[in-house]
Amino acid sequence: VIIADSVTSIGQHAFKGCSSLNDIFFIGETSQLDAYGADIPQECKVHYVKDVGKCGTDAAWFVDTDDMLTITGRGAMDDYYHGEAPWYDLRDEITSVVIAEGITSIGCCAFPECDSIEDVDIANSIKSIGDSAFEGCTGLGTITVPASVKYIGYYAFNGCDGITDVYCDAVPSRITWIPDGCAFMDDKATKCHVPKELLTAYKRKFSGVNVSFVSEFGITVDNSITGGTVMAPESSLFGDTVTLDISPDTDHEIKSVTVNGEPISAADGGYTFVMPDKDVIVSAEFAEISQIDDTVAYLQGARVSLDGTFGLNFFFTLPTDADPTEYTIHANGPSGEIDIAPDTTVMSGFICGKYPIKAVHADQKVTVTLMKNGEAVPLYNRNGDRIADDTYSLGIYDYVAAALALDDSYVTPPTRTRSERRIHTEHML
Repeated sequence: VIIADSVTSIGQHAFKGCSSLNDIFFIGETSQLDAYGADIPQECKVHYVKDVGKCGTDAAWFVDTDDMLTITGRGAMDDYYHGEAPWYDLRDEITSVVIAEGITSIGCCAFPECDSIEDVDIANSIKSIGDSAFEGCTGLGTITVPASVKYIGYYAFNGCDGITDVYCDAVPSRITWIPDGCAFMDDKATKCHVPKELLTAYKRKFSGVNVSFVSEFGITVDNSITGGTVMAPESSLFGDTVTLDISPDTDHEIKSVTVNGEPISAADGGYTFVMPDKDVIVSAEFAEISQIDDTVAYLQGARVSLDGTFGLNFFFTLPTDADPTEYTIHANGPSGEIDIAPDTTVMSGFICGKYPIKAVHADQKVTVTLMKNGEAVPLYNRNGDRIADDTYSLGIYDYVAAALALDDSYVTPPTRTRSERRIHTEHML
């Protein structure tokens, strides 16, 4: 029943026994109508509207006093030519649209140039969205296409350049989406969110539609991590950058971070990765920071020396305030047993001892011991672990061959250019 705004009162029992009455539309404000005693059925809805009418065989429309346009009833909406929809003159006032359950199609040119519309609610009964249905609705920011939709027409969203996100649950094989005029935003900036199991199918079938198809994929943090914590969002869109919040425990440091088993590196002080088109597991390994004791000596490493006499340089750090002249480096190998006076000029902060090598054969070794006033001193590696018997043993052939990228069974020190020496002498332990 539609009641014009000229009606100000309704007599007693006017609707008594009207059990099939579902809606009464009163054009005007609530205060104008006195319906006391009219026996309106309890299930009947009373709408105070700005305007109301039919828009299909069994479909009606009304714009309420909150500027919401509702399409209600059953079946298909009528199709219109541009500017002929019955609510067109109210287009500057309408701020939201509800397509109620029971309506099966949105008519052609239903809402063109309704640029004040900010929200559209489309029922799950809708099967088609007509040509130019929302053309020029620049106020829309998001829209949801229900799974029931099987057809999206020409220019359905043409000019809707404010839409940043489209949500679509329809199965790609059951939907026809005409690409013409679907340019929500330039350069496919509009994201169309689809179920992750359908992402590939959408990309393949609708490559001509001017949207970027995206899906949410899950992010799981390995629950066996010890020595620190890793925080990550529960999910992210395919292609987005994910930032991890990683915090080592006290006296620990980050050793490695992996995503699905693949290592990632820190950039700009943090760990990030680009979300792939699948669920991921994030893991991290933390290492305990060695507590360096500045009262003991450390063997810091060795490297091949090609300058002057070919050999191996061994590097040590001494206890704080130690006098390097009190120390010698005792080395034993194929060139014999040698006591080497420490050199402090090779690398700042270290003492160095060079063991000369004439040629390198398989299975040869050199051992080094740090001596002070003729006695071996406790010697530690860079991890803070004490070296067994305070004597370090190094397989010469394996180390030199790896450092010089050689694998001959007999190695004679080659002649190299200055740049090659720089490259091949940086192999620390």
